[in-house]
Amino acid sequence: MLLFRQEAGKDGLSSYPHPWLMPDFWQFPTVSMGLGPIMAIYQARFMKYLHHREIKQTDKRTVWAYLGDGEMDEPESLGAISVAGREKLDNLIFVINCNLQRLDGPVRGNGKIIQELEGMFRGADWNVLKVIWGW
Repeated sequence: MLLFRQEAGKDGLSSYPHPWLMPDFWQFPTVSMGLGPIMAIYQARFMKYLHHREIKQTDKRTVWAYLGDGEMDEPESLGAISVAGREKLDNLIFVINCNLQRLDGPVRGNGKIIQELEGMFRGADWNVLKVIWGW
């Protein structure tokens, strides 16, 4: 924790993941502005494109996106999830941490964000698995 948000040195850990600082770990800087879900969806879609055109063997690859409920509260994020359902992107997994927080205050809604997100994802033709307080 001593190096958290200490980006000046080589060993610092940014509060926002970025491949420039940790190139062997992060592939995309997602931050919490609603861009992470969109980038994950289009990465999964592009991998399908490469496979279907026999450009690259990507059929055994999966895109994992670790997101927050605050990030999923962004209009860009919720607007993009229908693309994944429509395109049948079975190579994409979202893991969403619902902690009712975002950078600019609490997540909007009535405190039932898990149920709200479940309804939105199911409505966009996603398979939803809820894990609450572990297994």
